[in-house]
Amino acid sequence: MELYMRGLMVSLLLYFLFIIATKFDYCIRYSLKALCREEERQALLSFKKGVDDPSNRLSSCVSDHEEFCNWEGVLCHNTTGNVLKLNLRWDLYQLASSLGGNISSFLLHLKHLRYLDLCCNDFGSLNIPKFFGSLSNLRYLNTSNAGFGGVIPHQLGNLFKLHYLDIGNSQYYIRNSLDVEDLEWISLMNKFHSLSVLRLSNCELLSIDPLPHNVNFSSLLILDLSENNFISSSFDWLADLSSLTTLNLAYNNIRGQIPSGVCNMTSLRFLDLSKNNFASPIPDWLFYMTTLEHLDLGSLNYLSMPPKSPEFLRLGGNQLSGSFPDTLGECILSEEHLANLTSFEELDASSNMLTVQVRSNWSPPFQFTGFKDGVLPSRTSISIWLQTQKNLKYLNMSYAGISSVIPTWFWTRSYSKIDPSHNQIIGSIPSLHSSSMYLSSTNSTGPLPQISSQVETLDLSNNLFSGSLSPMLCRKNKEVNLLEYLDVSKNLLENEFTGNISAWMGTFNGKFMEILPGDSEIRYTPGLMVLVLHANKFNGSIPLELCHLDSLQILDLGNNNLSGTIPRCFGQEHEYDNTLGLLYGIDLSSNNLSGVIPEELTGLHGLIF
Repeated sequence: MELYMRGLMVSLLLYFLFIIATKFDYCIRYSLKALCREEERQALLSFKKGVDDPSNRLSSCVSDHEEFCNWEGVLCHNTTGNVLKLNLRWDLYQLASSLGGNISSFLLHLKHLRYLDLCCNDFGSLNIPKFFGSLSNLRYLNTSNAGFGGVIPHQLGNLFKLHYLDIGNSQYYIRNSLDVEDLEWISLMNKFHSLSVLRLSNCELLSIDPLPHNVNFSSLLILDLSENNFISSSFDWLADLSSLTTLNLAYNNIRGQIPSGVCNMTSLRFLDLSKNNFASPIPDWLFYMTTLEHLDLGSLNYLSMPPKSPEFLRLGGNQLSGSFPDTLGECILSEEHLANLTSFEELDASSNMLTVQVRSNWSPPFQFTGFKDGVLPSRTSISIWLQTQKNLKYLNMSYAGISSVIPTWFWTRSYSKIDPSHNQIIGSIPSLHSSSMYLSSTNSTGPLPQISSQVETLDLSNNLFSGSLSPMLCRKNKEVNLLEYLDVSKNLLENEFTGNISAWMGTFNGKFMEILPGDSEIRYTPGLMVLVLHANKFNGSIPLELCHLDSLQILDLGNNNLSGTIPRCFGQEHEYDNTLGLLYGIDLSSNNLSGVIPEELTGLHGLIF
């Protein structure tokens, strides 16, 4: 019995010791966790204190707000609560302003940070902080277009776990010059072959030959070296990047031959070689890369047509010579060259001497969404095969050498944007239905065409239209006009602004409308924002109804025969119910106006009299 009691006491003692140890361990771990979270909270507060935040984007980061995982741009681990992600990029659509100022080294206390994005802010040519290289758990780092300048720190080479690195600048950030002294740090960074995306655009890379000897880019999928203006590089090392899916070498002034190493990239889907100075014809092997979906060869010197089918092909801005594929002389596109392009969606063939020779009943094997034609001197009529393109959204055929009557089906189609400007269209235009229409300098005659209520931008300038604006713009039904831009300058319009017949002009003001009748979604249509009636034969006085155009920003009535006084409501005077308070550009020159210039106009800018 005594032995049993001793055993029981020992068991109870061990149990109590276990309970105490467990609770003690829990307390220690809880205390350490709380301590770590407090350390991270203070790090975030120190970061906030250092940056300039004019629009108070980081207002949620306050010292008395305990749960920092709910702060703007902060993402924490679901279990441990440690900060994993700091996303403070700025996008143009944001109402808040970009961040600036200094970046506190207290970010080093975010020991579990994996994701840091400062893209598109403005740190005023501040150097990329060297301590970024000590954020050892980073997988993602983006400082692009954030106003950083100076030498890119080699300490970034310590980020062994990095998958994504973008430290490039856009050509629009000229004052913030980044400089890569050497690329040895990349060989250090990628020793574990984890890097998948590397973007070094506009980093003043004058040469990238030879590549550091230890670099292994076997894991690299995306490489962007655009806008670096290379002085000398053979790019032989590209042959080792067989896993690439995206390669951007645009805007580099590269001379010599197109790098032959590209042909080893059997997974390449996106290739941009535009804006370079290659001194030899485009090699045939480039067009046998069957994985390509996007190929941009804009502004090169030579070209031949791909036998395979990318979805996007840009040929614009070249000086095309040679053939499709072997003869010299004027470039000719035949049905044979286009037969395999079954996946084609977009084509830019502008600014070339390119002739399309196909049968009148030819049916293309593709469906375009966008087409930008070139100068086709031997073609005088609209391409009939365009009628088969049911998915076409935008069509640019300016300067295409067209000199014929345009078929009716062309005008009745509804596109997002259509531009047949600077051609010699014969006859009148019956009606227009596309959202944006650019028909300037088409030699069009007759009355102004009827327009759909869905037209938003309309340029009919520099033509021979005659008659009145009323039939084109006035409608008996109650459809809301979406027209925002109207230019009918340099035509033969006359006798419109007399008496009160111009009252309808005031109906093109801003309105609220239902997207679909009976639903609850409301859309605001701003109404006319640009009205250009320059160089016609309008006479009479300026109608006061124009003052109802409360969204108008540019008004050009210059070089007409208008008389009378300038309406005071054109200015920013609040005693009028309707004024042109948003107007910043007005041209009333070369008319017969009289009287005193209204004092109200002094609140407007960009005035031309």
